Amino acid sequence: MTTTGAYKSTNRSTNEYASLRRVLFEDLRALESLEKEVFLDLAYSRPYLRSLYDMFRTTWYVADHDGDLAGYALVGLASNKTDAWLQALAVGNRHQRQGLGSKLMDKALITMMEAGVTDAYLTVDPRNEAASRIYERFEFTLVREEDDYYGNGEMRYVMHRSLEDNPYDGADPS
Repeated sequence: MTTTGAYKSTNRSTNEYASLRRVLFEDLRALESLEKEVFLDLAYSRPYLRSLYDMFRTTWYVADHDGDLAGYALVGLASNKTDAWLQALAVGNRHQRQGLGSKLMDKALITMMEAGVTDAYLTVDPRNEAASRIYERFEFTLVREEDDYYGNGEMRYVMHRSLEDNPYDGADPS
């Protein structure tokens, strides 16, 4: 999944393991591979990733580890401008346990706060204990369980965090 020439030094924040920056059009091929690796049959297709890029490129961040697209967080701001959804957060298998999930979640919440969002939402596969732990650590709470969220029998937890009652201060709670 290494991409050459796709990573520029603009709009970057760093941690010890990876740099975060906004998504680039050139990242779509690597994102498609990451999607298939992490989400298997539920991976976003290349045409859908292109549509997401057109709509959300200013709120979509990728993690770069030595030229390898290691993960991403995609924030979808709702048209009402008060709600936002974490559309996806993914970390490649070989990049897990490096703090990237938390770093990407931190960036997603900061993005939501800067946009003036009052309510943040996400969904998570109840079998994904690592992701659930990250979301709970960032003070998301279970709102409901949906047995057939995608219409294919896949169960999802829908989680919420009020950014109005419980603003995020940018301090990773880990």
